[in-house]
Amino acid sequence: MSKMNTAKSIFTIFSIISIFTLSSCEQKTNPVSQYGDALITSYEKSRKTGEETNLKYIRDAVNAYHAANGEYPKTLKDIEGIMGSKVDPDLYQYAPETGEIKLKNP
Repeated sequence: MSKMNTAKSIFTIFSIISIFTLSSCEQKTNPVSQYGDALITSYEKSRKTGEETNLKYIRDAVNAYHAANGEYPKTLKDIEGIMGSKVDPDLYQYAPETGEIKLKNP
């Protein structure tokens, strides 16, 4: 085998090994990235669950206010006494005419 053929063979083998190495690196997942993604997903799910639970309690408070006063509260601040805590009006879309309340970003 000539030196030129040997060099080509070595280059070819090196290229094949490099391709396999690079392609296997792309397939591996970064455990730190996976952990971070899992934490973010878990946080988002728990936040959404909390907001949905709060929405249920706010609806109950709006209905209790309506039952006690014969009208729906004009603002969500009006039910804070019933709720026993502050209500963040930026999270909810509230229609005082009907008492309908929804999450702004479900």
